[in-house]
Amino acid sequence: MCKDGSTVWTDVIACLPISADSTFLEILGITRDISERKQAEAVQRQRLAERSRMQEREQLLQDLHDGFASQLASACLRNEYNMLTSAEMGELLHECLDDLHLVIETLGHEDLNLNDAIADYRYRCERRLSGLGMQVDWDIELSDCPPLEQRILMNLLRILQESLNNAIKHAQARQIRIAAWCHSDGELRIAVCDDGIGLPAVPKMGRGLANMQRRARDIGGRLDFTPQGPGTQVSLTLPLRPAPTA
Repeated sequence: MCKDGSTVWTDVIACLPISADSTFLEILGITRDISERKQAEAVQRQRLAERSRMQEREQLLQDLHDGFASQLASACLRNEYNMLTSAEMGELLHECLDDLHLVIETLGHEDLNLNDAIADYRYRCERRLSGLGMQVDWDIELSDCPPLEQRILMNLLRILQESLNNAIKHAQARQIRIAAWCHSDGELRIAVCDDGIGLPAVPKMGRGLANMQRRARDIGGRLDFTPQGPGTQVSLTLPLRPAPTA
């Protein structure tokens, strides 16, 4: 407290000298005004917050580019060269809308957890999958999953989405099983299994698979492709880390 009634931040160093007979003598201390340092720290925090917001916007733009914009551009190009039937065009437009909803709902709700995020994604795509004659079994046990950052949620959903699309489009699967659970060893595991034609012995890392691998690395996870008889299992293993407190 200053004489004029205002307050300032101070740094205090104090000691208690004791005599030879263990008698308390006095308090010796130094008090230093650190107002300028606190102001500098506040400026630094503001800059970090602005940088974080910039990174979130860049992430949003990247996700829009990788998903919605990429698929929409592909649909426009293929339609221009009459490479799509009306049914195929309708399917592509539905995928574009799914991508847009995924980005908006994930990044637009700060309190969204993984269990609810997967439930929302399931609701959006289940009707389309049923229309394609797909049999999809969902085994989701994430009630004990700790809160995750929006960036991690987005990448998890993107990997799940890409795995499902690959099973439908490329593997020509008819049955798919999606499982997600928090393991007792402190890891989150998500697996997508299909009964399709499977991957070659040496999978070609196209754009889709490369993006999935990159997303897994970005969040500190591991992505594995395991042949099955028949079909393929795509599994993601992620060490769980609680989201930082704001």
